[in-house]
Amino acid sequence: YESIGKPLPGRRNIVLSSTISASDASGIEVVRSISEAKELLNNTGILMVIGGAGVYRACLPEADTLHLTIIHGDFEGDTFFPDWSHLPFKKTATESFFSDSLKLGYEFETWKKSV
Repeated sequence: YESIGKPLPGRRNIVLSSTISASDASGIEVVRSISEAKELLNNTGILMVIGGAGVYRACLPEADTLHLTIIHGDFEGDTFFPDWSHLPFKKTATESFFSDSLKLGYEFETWKKSV
């Protein structure tokens, strides 16, 4: 949320943060824990997790679908999506794209938990 500075349109925005106060937040609901976010949803909606790394790591075991963007290239960075190779997911869809302006390829992948 802090990186884009505004709520994502057309959906309920629940933001997990230890630093954002509810009074500073317009158009979002602020929670302090994943369990508090799940309680707000009360099993009535789809929970889309969009980071950071610690939130991904905490939510992966309960996820039933992963929507991943795979960017083809080498990039420097210090934050990575957690290893999920030990979890029972099967790829169900792949869409490939190429950005002429960025000169790189990327894919959108969907993975479903196989029980």
